[in-house]
Amino acid sequence: SKGFGSFTTNNIVLPKGKKVYSFEADLKDDEWMKYLGYFYKFLRQGINEYRGRNNNIFYAKPLIFEYACKRGIVWEKKAIKEKLQELNILNNSRAISCNGEKKIVRDLLGLSTNQSWMSYRISVVKEHNQIERYPSPLFFKPIKEKNKNKMKIYFWNRSDEIGSISNQTFNIKIQGKRTNEFELSTANINIDDFLEFVYENKNNYKKLIKHSSSQGKFIENYLNKVFSTLKVENG
Repeated sequence: SKGFGSFTTNNIVLPKGKKVYSFEADLKDDEWMKYLGYFYKFLRQGINEYRGRNNNIFYAKPLIFEYACKRGIVWEKKAIKEKLQELNILNNSRAISCNGEKKIVRDLLGLSTNQSWMSYRISVVKEHNQIERYPSPLFFKPIKEKNKNKMKIYFWNRSDEIGSISNQTFNIKIQGKRTNEFELSTANINIDDFLEFVYENKNNYKKLIKHSSSQGKFIENYLNKVFSTLKVENG
């Protein structure tokens, strides 16, 4: 949804010295963008789509949440909700089956410095004295397959090019009727290891889908097609 499109040479040359993954998506009517969009949400922040009040059509935890949890790291959303309880903005927080040290996790896949939590009428701002932005270390390259009505989407880790924000301390501001602040550090997560985890669990990803109604089956179908064609190209 950003930039000036995707360009490549006639002969596809994948980056050397990196593990490259790929999956296939339908090309018709730019359908491949939906495959990529839902896949990336499923990696980073999870999917929570609904129609009407408290009527989820699809809800899934993100894979980076599961990856961190297995390594004794609880993502930042839990710490923020606990702070909302202290401020009497949230009565109770839904328990999660994860225990460990609370860290910033999802921003390792792209820093979001300002988030609106509309349900609670607050905004969450992350501040650092040197870091103002951090792009996603995941690079996606869609290429139309010859003689097929398919788009092949390659992706890999580019942390070596953009650096890392692991082990950085941010000031978290909860802004609503009043402002409250606390500090939280980013987790130390290896993105190559995370992508390997995603690939190794391509047949088990459904356990993170907490709810999928009949209206939400189209999202599940996108994810099914992504993970059924997910493979390693090189590395």
